[in-house]
Amino acid sequence: MSILNNEKMISVINDCLENVGLERIAIDGDLIGQLEDSLIFISFVIELEETFGVEFDDRALEPERFKTIKSLIPAIVEMLSEKNNYNCEE
Repeated sequence: MSILNNEKMISVINDCLENVGLERIAIDGDLIGQLEDSLIFISFVIELEETFGVEFDDRALEPERFKTIKSLIPAIVEMLSEKNNYNCEE
């Protein structure tokens, strides 16, 4: 998946929220509050990984990255960039 613009990223992340049974939220909405249940959190991370074709490492799973969609987008963009750089080197 190529790097998306912010508007599309917000929509895709909200789709992932809905896919695990959560409500859509605004870019600055309380994401971490929706992810308090560890099984929901894990399901959401797996949904993100499958959707974006990335893998969250320990650093990417830091709670401050999941405060809002706005704080999550840079982590996903970084992983997509790393993935694209890796694919270019193959």
